[in-house]
Amino acid sequence: EIKSKLVRKKFISTLVDEEYYNEEIVAGCINSKAGAYKVDWDSDSGLDTVTGMPDWQSIMTVPMTKAGRISAVLYLSVSIKTKEFDAGEYNYLKTLCDIFSRIY
Repeated sequence: EIKSKLVRKKFISTLVDEEYYNEEIVAGCINSKAGAYKVDWDSDSGLDTVTGMPDWQSIMTVPMTKAGRISAVLYLSVSIKTKEFDAGEYNYLKTLCDIFSRIY
């Protein structure tokens, strides 16, 4: 059960109204208690205004667990034109989330 959502966008210092995210990816992260990094080929995330091609997103999810219970899921999304997440970035963020989840 998702109780609350906090959404931020790049270059905006305050929280924003809810943005689109792939609920199936978040549910998979919660059910498996494991994070992932991948390209979300299935979502309709709009079209690139210049090329007319779909604007696919690179997604990274990291569960934040404490005492074996998921307290939060970090969901990062960026256009694959800008960046594609890899294993090194996932491992770094997973380490940070493990540290923060023990403090929280």
